[in-house]
Amino acid sequence: MSAAPLPKKKSFEEKQAIIPKKLASEMTDAELNASVKSDVDSFLKKLKTEREAKRNPEKPYLLLRPEDLRQRVEAQQKRRREAHHLYRTMITL
Repeated sequence: MSAAPLPKKKSFEEKQAIIPKKLASEMTDAELNASVKSDVDSFLKKLKTEREAKRNPEKPYLLLRPEDLRQRVEAQQKRRREAHHLYRTMITL
């Protein structure tokens, strides 16, 4: 009355075979020029995106107008003062 055993899982995933590129000495001049051009273009695109990311980083903070910021700061300070006052009055009781 035992249950049937579970099917075994594969311990690895099948990988696609890597197709090796020709060596530079085995390529014709046209193939070599096309290969070099594609490599250089991909490198320059990657470099360009990295530079743009450095020039215009995403700001991790929220930009507020000075008036809104002052209102929020004053409201926070008021809450702290009230909480401190409440704490001080509780101590004296």
